Amino acid sequence: MKLASFRILNCFGFSDSGEINFLNPNNFVYLLGRNSSGKSSLLNAIDYFEVNRIPSEKRNFLNFNDTGSTASLIATFDLAGEQLKFALFGKKLTELLNNLHIDASAIQHNEKIGNLIKNVHAEYKGLFDDLNSRPSIRVGKLGDGSYLILSNDREIYKTRQKNIEGFINAAREPDRTIIINGNPRQIDLSFRAIEDLFIYQLPSIYIFNEKHPLNEALPDNIDAEWENESNAITKKFIAFLGAEKIDRFFQANDPDERDHILAELRKKVRFLVKKVNSNPSTQAKTDLLSMRLDPNTDGIQITVGTDKKKSFYGHMSDNTKYLFADHLFAQTESVSGSILLFDEPNNGFHPTAQKRMLGFLQDLANSGNQVIVSTHSEYLIDPDYLSSVRIMTSDKNNYIVVKNHFYNQTSDEGHYFALQPIFDAIGFKYGGQLEVTNKVVITEGVTDLLYLRAFKKILQFSLPLNIAPARGEGTIPHVVSFLISQGLSFKIVLDTGNIKPHLQSNFGIEDKFIHEIPIPTAFRGRMTGSGIEDLFGKTDFKWLLGLIGHTTTPTFSHVSNSHYMKTDVNPGDKRLVAHSFYETADTYTKKSFEKETLDNFRQAFEFCKNSDWFSL
Repeated sequence: MKLASFRILNCFGFSDSGEINFLNPNNFVYLLGRNSSGKSSLLNAIDYFEVNRIPSEKRNFLNFNDTGSTASLIATFDLAGEQLKFALFGKKLTELLNNLHIDASAIQHNEKIGNLIKNVHAEYKGLFDDLNSRPSIRVGKLGDGSYLILSNDREIYKTRQKNIEGFINAAREPDRTIIINGNPRQIDLSFRAIEDLFIYQLPSIYIFNEKHPLNEALPDNIDAEWENESNAITKKFIAFLGAEKIDRFFQANDPDERDHILAELRKKVRFLVKKVNSNPSTQAKTDLLSMRLDPNTDGIQITVGTDKKKSFYGHMSDNTKYLFADHLFAQTESVSGSILLFDEPNNGFHPTAQKRMLGFLQDLANSGNQVIVSTHSEYLIDPDYLSSVRIMTSDKNNYIVVKNHFYNQTSDEGHYFALQPIFDAIGFKYGGQLEVTNKVVITEGVTDLLYLRAFKKILQFSLPLNIAPARGEGTIPHVVSFLISQGLSFKIVLDTGNIKPHLQSNFGIEDKFIHEIPIPTAFRGRMTGSGIEDLFGKTDFKWLLGLIGHTTTPTFSHVSNSHYMKTDVNPGDKRLVAHSFYETADTYTKKSFEKETLDNFRQAFEFCKNSDWFSL
């Protein structure tokens, strides 16, 4: 069962958030937005949907400006072929009744109680059968903590409430008591208490670092009195190692037995530390952490190593403790199938450690959890997960709203900065693929690199294509200087503009080593410059913009593609269009494009593969 969407009404800073989509194939959602945009408020709202949490008790529950509507949270869950478990509902109902002293004996001695339970079972069995026939279910939660199982027909809920209240009243005596084993009792049994039992069907929800104390320290030594330790991480570490093995180590007199036990404990520690150091999102060549166990006069000493320096666990940085504790809790607690919330988990982390944190989060998602992460960090964003991005912003009345896509944002500067981590993450990803060897093609930026690599696949261009992207035309001279200093040969693919004369006068680079992207024939005399987008015909580029949901304006037909990108498209979308195209390039063939596009890219590749290379 997956959280498909979430909606917040008149609370936590939202007037109406709309349906926030949380379903995606990666089980992973990013919340991006500038400071105070509402990321933490959204996580708190989701967190307070969990059982036994009362939203109105959260400090930021009430809006400064009340809209007058009922404050509520509404979650839609995709059943994904799963069946709701009526047996679990029956078990929780029995527990509720037992807490009210309505046990098997009370049922045996009072037919009214037996009828009450029978009728409640029948009512909810029908509800479960109905819900299990649907692809998804909707559940609401009010500020007082009560739940509502919703449907498109509000009357169904009202009828169920009326029926349950009628069953309860039928079990009572005229004085409102219920006879339990011959004694009249005032029993606090209500429709709400019974309806709320449904919530145990749903996935657990929690903010990970609030549920697990991640910055506590392991002791320097584990001694025979370890059970007196009060901090949670020590207890989890002992549980991971095996409490019975620890106890046996201290009880054993045979040194061979103690050595055998210690070897088993060390093996488990190596397994855990390997998890910390190895994950799919980092290619770091050095380990973040080492840990060893050794016997001493005080018991079993825990020695850690960070950056090849030995120390005790308590001396490590909070961030390294956090990452270690993340993995420890994931190994010792069953979190599969949960909704896990992370609020800025990267704060204070070195970029390499952030990549390890991203790998940990992705491992949790791959294990069947839904992971929701708020962040400002480009290092925590995987460009392959762009469909997972949700943008926090505000409506015209300054209420928080959430956009399910980052495409077609307004030109507001705040929105652009909210998206900056995505742009940087894309640059880091492809920057890491650069092969700055001999015979290098210099481009003006990563966008050019992406388009050329995409058409290398489409045109089945077989020769090596080593590209070194600059960061705009002003930085091309720096790349040129670097390659010259290393004795490497190169050529340059440029936009039409002012940089070519500068390169030729300063470095003596002849025309044959520079390919200027031509201004499209239809716009010569009207446009003074070109860009990589001008290699596309108008029809192809309009389709390309559609990949990110952009609808062209009337201006599109009257200007070149590159000019349109500068004037009518949000700044960050330039790279996003290229990235979206590159990611899907394998699905296209030459037949997917018009002749103008193919001819322009072929001309660029003819330049890239010819034998003319500049060097000093």
